[in-house]
Amino acid sequence: SGIENSLMAYPNPVASATMINYTIEKAGNAKLLLYNAIGECLGVMIDQNQSAGAHSHELNMSNYEAGIYYIKLQVNDNELVQKISKL
Repeated sequence: SGIENSLMAYPNPVASATMINYTIEKAGNAKLLLYNAIGECLGVMIDQNQSAGAHSHELNMSNYEAGIYYIKLQVNDNELVQKISKL
């Protein structure tokens, strides 16, 4: 098919906001979640059926403390994780 599941956040490290760009191989329920460094889920950004192809979501991190965070994309029984640093 040529399309693969992918996940990337830019800019990273994050000063205040980052754009999460992700691609879904085939349509299905997509969940985009934010975790802290010790694995606690801080929030669900997206939880909905989405079409195959490219998607994006802006994450405002201005209220978060500096440190390491993880963005997790769950779609069609697959998981991708992107580590991000908050300045």
